[in-house]
Amino acid sequence: MIQILMDNEKDKMLFYDKLARDQLICEIYEQGGKIITITSEESIDLGDDLASLLLEMWLVHSKKESLIEMIKEHYYFEDKQEINAVLELVFERVLAKGNTIEFEAKEQLLQIIMLGIEDENPFDYHACITSYDDLFYTLMIKEIGYAIDEWKQEEQYQHFIQSLRDYIANQSVKSNVLHIVQGNQFTFYREDGHKFTSEELKDFIQQKPLYIVGLDENELNLTPILALSPSHIYIYGRDPSEAKTTAVRNIFQEQVTYKRLQSFPFAHVE
Repeated sequence: MIQILMDNEKDKMLFYDKLARDQLICEIYEQGGKIITITSEESIDLGDDLASLLLEMWLVHSKKESLIEMIKEHYYFEDKQEINAVLELVFERVLAKGNTIEFEAKEQLLQIIMLGIEDENPFDYHACITSYDDLFYTLMIKEIGYAIDEWKQEEQYQHFIQSLRDYIANQSVKSNVLHIVQGNQFTFYREDGHKFTSEELKDFIQQKPLYIVGLDENELNLTPILALSPSHIYIYGRDPSEAKTTAVRNIFQEQVTYKRLQSFPFAHVE
């Protein structure tokens, strides 16, 4: 049995909505309109589930505006879209399922909630988030910093991807179809089945000014594709979400078709 004290009607309705959303199988009783008693014979992780739910309420609802002010005042963000992007990354970092050890804020805040709901007295939600305001601020300032670093990296990556797309759009097609087989390094085949050697690929690369988009001519996964300028790319393998494959699909978009390795049309590939 877990008891939670919520004297704010809006918080209480939100709590019930999240219980329904997460499909937590439990029985709920209200005492005096404030104390919510939760029991469950189905969920052995009821305490953990409720702690995660309350942490989400703490961040996303009760302290959302405070987080926005931290982003503005401490990190000098003004653009609303950028602020929301950073805010979403903070939520992802702290609320994501999985190991809490690598996320200090998540670990500490969950521990506070768990100690509260395991106590023999009802867990006072409002008193909790108020009394730990200073700790919350300290933890979130660091989390926002990490989120901004992630956001900047993503912005740089998207800029890089767009620069490659712009480069491709201005290139004439040199080959109709390029076949690629997944592996530690891509293996490239011409449309007639000829397997490109490393020397051949390097020759093609040297004919193109790929340095202008920041690519190393010794990189033999993405760079050869740009040098060969195919109209369409077929990638064969066992893992459609493999990192190099995902990068090629992000850059070339509708020009890429992924197929199972068994569909490779030329010599047998292990």
